[in-house]
Amino acid sequence: MCARARDLGIREITLCDTQGGASPLAVAERVGAVARVVPLEALGVHLHDPFGTAGAAAWAAWLCGVRRFDGSVGGLGGCPVLETPEGNQDLLELEALFRGLGVETGVDRERLQAAARFHRDLLARAEPLER
Repeated sequence: MCARARDLGIREITLCDTQGGASPLAVAERVGAVARVVPLEALGVHLHDPFGTAGAAAWAAWLCGVRRFDGSVGGLGGCPVLETPEGNQDLLELEALFRGLGVETGVDRERLQAAARFHRDLLARAEPLER
């Protein structure tokens, strides 16, 4: 499927673990398989973290050559069709992990923290939604 997407002119492919259940090994295996048909520069990963393993999975993808990672401030987001729709990987946690492992992220941590505070304050004022 990824080779077909490449042949159709798709320039970037993001591997998604929406349920957050993929182990770091599974992420590495999938990245390796896709990297056989798509350049690593074109690959990204999008992870969720219901089991606390998204950081390890992101690091596994990094070790395989992936350099693009999706996430959100405060882990906002999720998948409404799942029984436990956990949020996206938290960008603050991801940036801290990579920085702690010696990776220059290029992220302005102060601005990211300001965005996280804004997000937290906004949610604290939000009215609950009726379903």
